[in-house]
Amino acid sequence: MKPISIAALSAILLLSGALTAAAGFLHTRYGVVEGRVIIREFDETVFTVVSKDKRLFQYYARDVQSVTAANKVLSATDVTLREEPSNDAAPVVDLLAGFELEFTKEKPRDNWVQVRAWGDNVGWMPYAELTDSVDFPDEPEAASVPAAASPEQQAATQ
Repeated sequence: MKPISIAALSAILLLSGALTAAAGFLHTRYGVVEGRVIIREFDETVFTVVSKDKRLFQYYARDVQSVTAANKVLSATDVTLREEPSNDAAPVVDLLAGFELEFTKEKPRDNWVQVRAWGDNVGWMPYAELTDSVDFPDEPEAASVPAAASPEQQAATQ
């Protein structure tokens, strides 16, 4: 699987009507942001939140405390979506813990559910790998500015 750039991810998120639902909450050292939560690994882990009004918020992992949702729509651990409901099936995409997913209309099979991660990334995962809350360990690093910090957030860290 090839990596996707922040610019390409942003374009996909903004153009995709499926990603405008605000179901998740990202709890950061700067406060809580509501929206669609996407987690990607670049040089380091970046959390992107697409708000209801389609604004993008990005935070580095060191600034994130937890991700929560009203229902079990988050990946509980790092997980691989598969083409079929089997661990032997071909992989579709690897997701990090806390990634917010959307259920498809496909009926569950043998405790596996079909979900959409973003865009055309649809695959199967075990239902047991879904949760409504993922906590991230505190890192003893000094506060840093979010990947896309607002002027208020920048002032708060200085």
